[in-house]
Amino acid sequence: MNILYDQIVLFGDSITQGSFETKYTGWGASLADAYQRRADVLNRGFSGYNTKWAMPIFKQLLPEKPDETQRAKIRLMTIFFGANDASESWTEQHVPIDVYADNLTTIVEGIQKYSADTRIIVITPPPVNEVQWKKRCEDGGGVLDRSNELAKAYAEAAKDVARKHNVPYVDLWTEIMKLVDDSGSAEDMAELTSEKLHNRDLSEFLYDGLHLDALGCQVLFAALMQTIKLNFPELNPESMPEELPGFWEVPKEDYETALTFRK
Repeated sequence: MNILYDQIVLFGDSITQGSFETKYTGWGASLADAYQRRADVLNRGFSGYNTKWAMPIFKQLLPEKPDETQRAKIRLMTIFFGANDASESWTEQHVPIDVYADNLTTIVEGIQKYSADTRIIVITPPPVNEVQWKKRCEDGGGVLDRSNELAKAYAEAAKDVARKHNVPYVDLWTEIMKLVDDSGSAEDMAELTSEKLHNRDLSEFLYDGLHLDALGCQVLFAALMQTIKLNFPELNPESMPEELPGFWEVPKEDYETALTFRK
């Protein structure tokens, strides 16, 4: 396709791969809706993957520098790994926390090297509801292989990487736990959600103890939009022009000239 919209790339594990699930009003689908006729939202999520396995994918996903012949530009990338890295040390998916931080650093620095114009948002892993996830593991013939304590530690590591590189982040672990613990003020939550979500059980945000359900997706989408508006106002979809004129603006004659993409 010769004419392409600019792109927003979602890079992560299963919580990114499933971000277009209509059953849970996926947060990626909500982003795509918000950026209609403004940017293409590309899902590059890989279920079960950790940052170790993400490294060779990243090298193929993003070249060292943009192709100047390509009209589309990558305007924003989200980096959302850690839910699998933070599994127990005896699992195949586990990545030690220092290696996890190093891998995130490589990805962030790779994007920065690719283009100074490509914005970055790091998303921390969400909480783990151990009761739910234990049942999921046992139903599959296994044992509990994750903990909320580990998830929190890896969330902190992701935030540290973002801070060191002056990159904004969404602290999803904390955003959800604030609603579970009711430690966030009503004013804080009003900025993120359209309905009161205080004093909810953790299971209401995670359909199996790890992956986001509709409420979890709502929290993440709202936090992402707030982060974009605060840090990258030029990417606020409310202020970005749509591609091509509205149908009521198309002239009756010489309409072919009017129906030209901006790039």
